[in-house]
Amino acid sequence: MNNKKTNLINWIGEHTEHPYKPFFDENTELLIIGTTPPYRFSNKKDLKEGDVEFYYGSNDNIFWEILGEIFNKELTTEQNRKLFLKNCHIGMADIVKTCRRIKDGSSDSQLCDIECNMIIKDILEKNPKITKLVYTSEFVKRLINNSIATSGYHEEIDSKDRHWKVKIGNKKYEVFILYSPSANAQRSGITKEKIIKQYKKVLRAFKIPCQSHLVT
Repeated sequence: MNNKKTNLINWIGEHTEHPYKPFFDENTELLIIGTTPPYRFSNKKDLKEGDVEFYYGSNDNIFWEILGEIFNKELTTEQNRKLFLKNCHIGMADIVKTCRRIKDGSSDSQLCDIECNMIIKDILEKNPKITKLVYTSEFVKRLINNSIATSGYHEEIDSKDRHWKVKIGNKKYEVFILYSPSANAQRSGITKEKIIKQYKKVLRAFKIPCQSHLVT
């Protein structure tokens, strides 16, 4: 019986908590919402060379590399990433508060027993300047539908552009769903060039304060 339990824990894994608090301030206008970082950021034991302990900090996630290229900025440390976000009025949070992982995997499909991060709803209600949301995967949309979306669904604006709107509390938010910058997404055939093109389009559409610095 104990061996079976041990094998099950090794297969599914124990509950892990999200390692970071939401990042935002009173000037935040756009909130980027993901799921959760890879397991090693929660257990703090197996961090790899090049990892940065902040959102999208995995050494094989190209999120910050892409932003660095399209804004012509060096975004390689926690400090300069936070400063960039603050100057652009961008916040970050993840919808997963706790979860288990199949074989300690990092992809959304390997997450189970998910507890959603309801504090995101409080952040939105208490920070009226936030009017725009960006998700880093379709799975985020599904979790928001099941947790904080008032009506339980998103209304389509343009599915080809991955453009939606959602009501949370008493307010409607415009939403874009980004192509994932994770290593798993890159292996699935989404090219870096395609991601860069979409990120530029979304940032221009949302008219963030630093959009004038986008590299053409």
